[in-house]
Amino acid sequence: MKIAIISAMTQETDFLITKLNHPTMRRNNGYLFYEGFYAGHELVVVQGGVGKTAAGMQVASLNLLYPELGKIINVGVAGGVSGKTAIGDIIVNQQAVYGDVDISLAGKYVYGQMSNCPPTFAADEDMLGKIKSRLQLPYLLGSVVTSDKFVVDSQSTNQLISEHFSQLNVCCFDMESAAFAQACYFYQKPFLSIRAVSDVIGENQHSEFEDNLEGACLNSNLFVLGLLEIL
Repeated sequence: MKIAIISAMTQETDFLITKLNHPTMRRNNGYLFYEGFYAGHELVVVQGGVGKTAAGMQVASLNLLYPELGKIINVGVAGGVSGKTAIGDIIVNQQAVYGDVDISLAGKYVYGQMSNCPPTFAADEDMLGKIKSRLQLPYLLGSVVTSDKFVVDSQSTNQLISEHFSQLNVCCFDMESAAFAQACYFYQKPFLSIRAVSDVIGENQHSEFEDNLEGACLNSNLFVLGLLEIL
C-alpha cells in the first residue's frame, strides 16, 4: 500500500525521512517529495507549510501526483489543552474541526462546520481500530481544533470548547489538521492526524514550544513508525 506522511514543518518529518529504505527525492509544484519504503509500505513524505491554505494546497498537489494513495497520515506537533495533556503526549485524533469557521447564519451549519462538509472530519476507522487493538504505545484519544493562529490563551480556548465543542474530547489545537482532513474528505482518502504536544496552552507557551519542539517531533515520528508496522 502506498501511504503519504504529511506535515507542516520540516522538523516534523526529518526523523521519518532518515528511516526510509531506498529513498529518492522528487520535486513538483514547489514541494519536495521523499519516496521510500518502510515496514513493507511504499511511502511518500512531504512537508508543505504552516496554516490551513498551505495544508489544502499540499494535499491537492499530493493527490494529483500520487492518485493511487491508499492512506494519508498527518504527523506533527500541537498545543495541548491544560488539564488533559502534558508535554510529549501523543494525541490520536478521532475528529478534526475548525475553531475559526462560523457560517451558521446560513441556517443549516453549526459553528466550526465548513460549507458542504460534515460538522467534524472523522478519522479513518481502519487505522484507529488497529491503533486501539494492536499498537502497544501510549497515546491519548481525542479531537483537534484547527485555526489560523497560534493559540496561547487557555481562558479563550476553554470558552471556545465549552460553547461549541463540549460534545468532543478536545485535547489539542493546531493550524492544519482540519484543513488536511477537509482536503482528504474531498479526495476520498482515508486520513488520520497524529500530534505530539509541544506546549500546553497557557503555560509559558512560547518558550515551551521552542524548548520541546524537537522532542515532540521525535515522539510523533516514533508513533507513526509503530503504526506503519501494524498496518
